[in-house]
Amino acid sequence: MRLLPIYPMQITLNLDEALLKEALQLTNLTNQEELVNLALQELV
Repeated sequence: MRLLPIYPMQITLNLDEALLKEALQLTNLTNQEELVNLALQELV
């Protein structure tokens, strides 16, 4: 099996600002990128 390299991807997301703010406070993360990555890791 051949593994392909993983490249960072930039996308534009329209997120609920209140939900985003609450999630950042609950996780003690400092930026939105970390928060989205954490959410994706938890989902998968």
